Amino acid sequence: MQRAVRTAATVLAIATLFAVLRVLAACGPVVTTATPGTPPEPEPQPLRVAVRIEAPTSAPASQPPESLPAVAGVALATRIGRLSQAECLAELDRLRVPYRAAAPQSGIATPIRLTGPVGAVLYRGQGRTPDATPFTLLDCRMARALVELSAILRRHDVVEVHHYSIHRPRHRGKAVDSGGRTGHRGGMAIDVAHLKLKDGTLISVLKDFKGRRRAAVCGPQAAPGATPAARLLRDIVCQADERKLFNVLLTPNHDYAHRNHFHLEVRPDGVRWFVLH
Repeated sequence: MQRAVRTAATVLAIATLFAVLRVLAACGPVVTTATPGTPPEPEPQPLRVAVRIEAPTSAPASQPPESLPAVAGVALATRIGRLSQAECLAELDRLRVPYRAAAPQSGIATPIRLTGPVGAVLYRGQGRTPDATPFTLLDCRMARALVELSAILRRHDVVEVHHYSIHRPRHRGKAVDSGGRTGHRGGMAIDVAHLKLKDGTLISVLKDFKGRRRAAVCGPQAAPGATPAARLLRDIVCQADERKLFNVLLTPNHDYAHRNHFHLEVRPDGVRWFVLH
């Protein structure tokens, strides 16, 4: 009996590891416009990442409870990822999230576009007409996660989030995460580049995070931020991680490809593992 239990645990651990590796492989560099004559950036090197399989039974006392019904032992990101199309759209309507339905998109289960601030925070894409690009398309469940993220951001006086992309149908000529409706292909991940505060201050992940490759981001082993902006960025990341709002949360400490943004991702398949680096 004990041998069977150990075997089952080993199989679960191996399956979880392969799932995480597929996620990290899909989190490629963001799409940006290169300056003519600039040499191509080096590919990120492989990195060992610690995976936590956990699900809190309740939200931390320091955070307001989320509006989704609590389920014992099931984390917030997992509950959001499991929402059906009808349940998710009903949540957006109930919370008065401004959005419009978008035309069907390959990879996105419930495609929408935001038409205004979410929880008093504006999520802005790149360019003069970001709504004319596929990069601002998102799945309804990502919009539901942004409601919870906005609650954290407001406590830090953030009024705007500038992102590189949410949906990315292709990267370097290849489909992004072609294995299913996950990550950027599924409109289930956002690459946060800048935060704008209500006093007009613009905080850059690239310039202000001031991290160190492969160093801890949160917890007792993490170094405190060197500046107020660095501490604010870390506080936001760690509070999102504390609430288990995203299954995958990658920072500049992860690798070179993420030096200029936070990758925040909700998995649509109801997984209970979390990656923070």
